[in-house]
Formats: sequence, structure tokens, C-alpha cells
Amino acid sequence: MLILYADILFLINFSMDFLGLFICSKMMHYKAKRVKLVLSSLLGALYGVASITFEINFILKCLFSILIAILMIAICFQEKSISRIVALTVIYLFVSATLGGLMSITYSLLNKLILSSFVEDTYASYSGARIFIIIGLTAVISLIFSRILTKNKNVEFVDLNIKIKNNDYSLRGLCDSGNLLVEPFSGKGVILVSEESLLGKEILSYDDYRVRYIPYKDISGEGILKGISPKEIKINGRLIDAVIATSKNNNFNGYDALVPKTVL
Repeated sequence: MLILYADILFLINFSMDFLGLFICSKMMHYKAKRVKLVLSSLLGALYGVASITFEINFILKCLFSILIAILMIAICFQEKSISRIVALTVIYLFVSATLGGLMSITYSLLNKLILSSFVEDTYASYSGARIFIIIGLTAVISLIFSRILTKNKNVEFVDLNIKIKNNDYSLRGLCDSGNLLVEPFSGKGVILVSEESLLGKEILSYDDYRVRYIPYKDISGEGILKGISPKEIKINGRLIDAVIATSKNNNFNGYDALVPKTVL
């Protein structure tokens, strides 16, 4: 007879949910606050225990699992765009499934290489200590993998000084080679700022010859961004020629702007 302890199950689910959300945030360059990560992971862990405690049919269980995942993403990343929440949820579910598979493989290898002579390889051998050893190994492997992904994107951080009319803005920007947006007529690179920032609100207030409309397509869908060509843009003290556009995304890994590699 298999005995499941609620406290162990809760801790396992919390650990795996936290790890999945953390890796998702690193992959997508979202800065998730620790409190939000913990709250989202707690929600996932509570649901994990509840789904085992209360018997529901398979279809309802799948539906509830997806809804809980969407709610976890909304809490963790504070996104307001439904399309981005859905896209992030799909990525999170993929990461979680990958982690689950990695954990199972690690468990199997650990049994064969180390523990097979001590413990019979059955479900009953899933002790709390062994599970957390496996979670630890899974976390290390996953974090190394996420660091490799981040490193390969050649991320840099730059200082921006932007002049629009009589206003000057000093921003800290995240430079990522994955940002390939260009203004279609001039071919200039596009620097993104949040539409909720002071600079973003000023750009949205314009409706004259300076306005530029930039089509985009990403994981959340496609649309049109509103931008302008400012009087002056300096990156690390050097003049550059680019367009500034607003984005509904208000989280550039904790920085103020997303800068394309092409403008440097």
C-alpha cells in the first residue's frame, strides 16, 4: 500500500513549482519578485495536495490544473495582457513537464547507480529525504541549463539618455540580441519602454508627424506599437539613431527599457 504524506507532497510540489517559475522567468527575461514567486508556488502546492485528496474526473482535473497555472503566472509576473499570460503559461507548463521528466530520470539513475543495493526499487521507496536529494540535483542541472540559455543570448546592460522636447530621461536598459524590432520605413532599431512609464505616457500622448507605428509579432501574438523619433538618444554617452516605442510589457527583467543589439 502506497502512503502519501501531505506535508512531504506539499513541500515537493512547492519546490518544483518554485523552480519551474524561476526558470521560466530567467528564460523570458522577467523579473519575478521573491514574494510573488513564493505566493504562486504556495498556490500550486496547495492545489497539488487538494488534487490528490479530493477525487475528481480526469477532464475536470486537467481544466483545474490549467486554470491554476494561469493564476500562478498572473500572480508571479503581474502581467495584465491576457495573451502574454497564456503564452507564459504554455512555457511554464512545458518547463514543469521537462522538470518532471528530468526528476524521474534522475530518480531512476540514482536508484541504479547508488541506492539499488540498499532499497528495493518500488514506489514505496520514495522517502522524503531521497525526493529532496533528487529535487536538489534537478535544480542544479536546470539552473545550469538556464544559465547557458541566458549566456548565449549575449545580454548586456546599458545607460540611456533620451531627449524629447524639453524633457530628458535617464534609463537603464537591457540589451538583448533577441530584440529584432525595426521601424519599417527607416529601418531603424526600436527601443522598447513600458507604456506605464513616464516616457511611455509621453509617447502615447503624441499624435503628430513624429509618431511611428511599428508592427510586431511575438509569443503573445501580433500587433502595432506606437513610437517616436526623439531629438536625441545616447547609449553609454554615444549618440545613436533609433526609435522609441511603447510596450504593454512593464517588466524588462527589472530594467527600464529593452534595447536591440543592432543599435549599438
